[in-house]
Amino acid sequence: VPAAAIVAATAVLSAPAGARATTVLSQSALKKCLGAFLCAAAPLVPAKHYWFRQKSQGEGGAAEQRQPMDASRVALLAATGGIAGFASGLLGIGGGTVGS
Repeated sequence: VPAAAIVAATAVLSAPAGARATTVLSQSALKKCLGAFLCAAAPLVPAKHYWFRQKSQGEGGAAEQRQPMDASRVALLAATGGIAGFASGLLGIGGGTVGS
């Protein structure tokens, strides 16, 4: 739960910055950004299936998968939320596309 709160908070805070950035970029630039994002995200759809299948075949329960909440993990979660929120505001994409 704390990890989700960090991602959500930074996403909510950075989304308005992405929305403001749409006024600076041209329509052509926004289309190129969206196209680049979709090209980068498309291979992740089948890759996630492979990664999750590999993870489910491994050993260990949920307790072993939990990682301690140190400063580097908090920074990574905050960066993920910030990028997801900015992209959501800029391109109108769902934040879950970036965060998952």
